[in-house]
Amino acid sequence: MLNNGVRLMRADLRGQKAYQGEITGVPGLVIEVRLDGVSRSKELGAAERQGVLSAGHAEIAGCALAAKWLVTAPDQSIFRTVALAFTQPELAHLADVDDLLSARALSLLSKGELDKFIAPAALTVAAERLLYLDLAAAGAKLRAYGTALECLAISLEALDASAPASSHGTLADRIATSIQSNPHPNRTLCKLAKEFAVSEATLKRAFVAKFGVSPGKFAREARLDLARDLLSGGRSVSSVASTLGYASGETMSRAFATRFGHAPSQVSRDRSTRA
Repeated sequence: MLNNGVRLMRADLRGQKAYQGEITGVPGLVIEVRLDGVSRSKELGAAERQGVLSAGHAEIAGCALAAKWLVTAPDQSIFRTVALAFTQPELAHLADVDDLLSARALSLLSKGELDKFIAPAALTVAAERLLYLDLAAAGAKLRAYGTALECLAISLEALDASAPASSHGTLADRIATSIQSNPHPNRTLCKLAKEFAVSEATLKRAFVAKFGVSPGKFAREARLDLARDLLSGGRSVSSVASTLGYASGETMSRAFATRFGHAPSQVSRDRSTRA
């Protein structure tokens, strides 16, 4: 145990013989990074989740309750693996360190899913530090706890990055709808990322993949589209500029003219003509 909420399990075995046996998976979120070797696992019970973990891959398994697993592995010359288990209270307390990490981890835990992904180099390095760290040394458990949080952060980031394009599209659509409903500049990229419980990098990657523009450019254009709608409804330039967070009516007018090729006052004149 690294502390009351984080457990570290390590294996560095040479000449591992084939085996099959039942293990009890701890409740919480478990991250396993396989450095060498291969194994298969199948959950015993209603869920029957299954996984194959081989060298260079990692796996995250969320489970609110302890679960029984049947684990099998063939003969292999070397078997090195690192597993970290985070209890639900520990994941909730992560909000004090990183609320995005906490939200993402708790979401995975609540779904009770098992996800495998290619382990990025940074995660492999962090796992190797944990594998060979002398936990008896002064301050080692504290350093290991910090590395465990690093593993969690890298794992969740990698899981977001490996999500299928369809899920990215769904995320991008949700973000776009949210921006269009309120394109005020105080909704920064950082705030949007927190709102949708993803990293800024993941948000930008998903958004550009779907729309071909950055969230910032999309927001600027949505802001001007909304400005045109409000002007068409009879609002004044100064009122619209204030509502949408522009520094002044002149600032909005310049941006408006660049986007639409005419001054915002033209919208008011067109409205009067139609009337």
